Amino acid sequence: MKKRFLILAAFVAFFISQINAAHAGSLSYPCSIVLKPVKDIPNIQGTALITKVKKPYSDKPGSPVRERTAIGIYADWMPLPSTFGDYDQYEGFAQIPA
Repeated sequence: MKKRFLILAAFVAFFISQINAAHAGSLSYPCSIVLKPVKDIPNIQGTALITKVKKPYSDKPGSPVRERTAIGIYADWMPLPSTFGDYDQYEGFAQIPA
């Protein structure tokens, strides 16, 4: 199996700096953040949508509902993952600073 490439980590670095700048408690939902690359890759752009969703704990009827934060990451004009080595996909992640 090929290694996974975390190119969106560059985006996440910017994303986390934006969250630290605008404390998570002061955000109004939904909100979006423009993601800019850390490395100089032509045309690459991205955005993150952050919103609150209410989801049940399980698929069982009557399962309690809990509010969660959902994050969607969209990146455009990304080069093929194989451009960076033996990689076959991109993977994104986000972290809420403590």
